[in-house]
Amino acid sequence: MIVNRDSMFSLIKKHYGIEVFSSQSIDTTNDVYIVMSRQGTFVFKSISDSNKLEIIVRIVDYLIKNGIPASKPLSTKKGKYAVDIDDQSYYLAEYLDGEVLRQTEYLERISVYGDLLARFHKATRPIEKFGPVMNIHDKTCKTDYLKLSEHFDDLHLKKIVEIISDNLDDIESLDRQLIHRDYHCDNVLFSEGIVSGMIDFDSCSYGYPVYDIAYFLAELLVHNPEIDIYKYADDFLDGYIKVLPLSDNDKQLIKIFMLIVHIDFASWFLDLGDFKSTKESIVHLKHLYNLFFR
Repeated sequence: MIVNRDSMFSLIKKHYGIEVFSSQSIDTTNDVYIVMSRQGTFVFKSISDSNKLEIIVRIVDYLIKNGIPASKPLSTKKGKYAVDIDDQSYYLAEYLDGEVLRQTEYLERISVYGDLLARFHKATRPIEKFGPVMNIHDKTCKTDYLKLSEHFDDLHLKKIVEIISDNLDDIESLDRQLIHRDYHCDNVLFSEGIVSGMIDFDSCSYGYPVYDIAYFLAELLVHNPEIDIYKYADDFLDGYIKVLPLSDNDKQLIKIFMLIVHIDFASWFLDLGDFKSTKESIVHLKHLYNLFFR
């Protein structure tokens, strides 16, 4: 949804007491605006589930306490975090200096992303269970598969879900905790070669830390299909295990979770009515199947 500039400025002044004089739209999947005011620069962005904002505030507090810069949502004059424009919720957050690395840069620093994710997992472990808990059996192997199979009569998809189902006992044996659930290169900021911020916790959930590892590697392969994913996975894990250990079971299940990630993608795009992106996710699933399981 494109937000009317004057309406946005008026709403921010009314609810946050901040007088904005300029804004810039950011090209992302959500509505995101950089807004400038005399009190400083902020981020104004949409969120699908505003109930998560109190959890996000706690996440940021834990991260900052553990030396990881993160953007904290601001409370309104009434002590709330979300404001509504029509039927969409938005929130205002602190702005972090920095930029994402370009492809040639981030491929050389994969271990840094692994280190940061492990520090995120370590810092947020104390946050107790909240909301729906990630359930691979019910969501991936039942709901998502049945939904996708109505549109894609694909033998690969059936085989992939069978592979996931065969590993459910090992998956269920994994520890659960708060996870980022959208961890990729564009959600890490750098300034002068140093990590200056970790952003976008809107998709956070209570699930498996291995999912975050698999998500990063799955996204990396989508945008860099020519790379040796085994090499970059080793680099990422080298950074991760310097902070947190991974069991042999964790490592073996990364490939399985990469399949789960792309089924999540395909199901999400299908719900949005984006059949082009759904088909692309199915193609990526087949690529992973051929890469890891043929």
